[in-house]
Amino acid sequence: MRTIPLLLGLSLLVTACGEEPPRPLAIPSIDQSTGSDFEVCPESGVLVRELDTNAAMGLRAMSISLVNCGDVPQKFNGYPEIELYDAEGDPITADFRHGSGGVAQVESFEAPAAPFTLKPGELATAGILWRNLVENVTRPPVTADSMAVVPRPGMDAQRLTDLNIDLGTTVKVGLSPWKKSKDRQRTRSSAPEGT
Repeated sequence: MRTIPLLLGLSLLVTACGEEPPRPLAIPSIDQSTGSDFEVCPESGVLVRELDTNAAMGLRAMSISLVNCGDVPQKFNGYPEIELYDAEGDPITADFRHGSGGVAQVESFEAPAAPFTLKPGELATAGILWRNLVENVTRPPVTADSMAVVPRPGMDAQRLTDLNIDLGTTVKVGLSPWKKSKDRQRTRSSAPEGT
């Protein structure tokens, strides 16, 4: 069974203004009761993870990655599909935009999507941008505790937990496209006993 080190990450749903929100993404459950440092590679051959979150003056930037943990090359061209969930597990409707989306002027978010191929063990990254900004004091601030990410249309969503995406009341989010990374993820051909 092919496995890779477990690093959890994020997700959010693109919802255009005025449109009816789509149904929540179907997310397979993952049994983490063993406490192992390894997770089985999904059938898609791609695993999504959270890398880091940076915060300054209310501006937030989160990096997510996907690793080709399978045996065949994977082609990508575009943006991850993301959906956020609150502490009760209910979907959060967010104003999700490609690029920095008016959240802030961030040059790296403005690069257009471009096609690339991930060989086994290779990584790609994308970024999520938002502000913890309260503009409407009559509404409670919104915080997402978990996220689902669809790496590419047709692939299953993957849930990322233990997040703190504090959107304030604007719920405006910018998203950068997947971009191939120069880093490479180590993979292992089998998990330790008991995983």
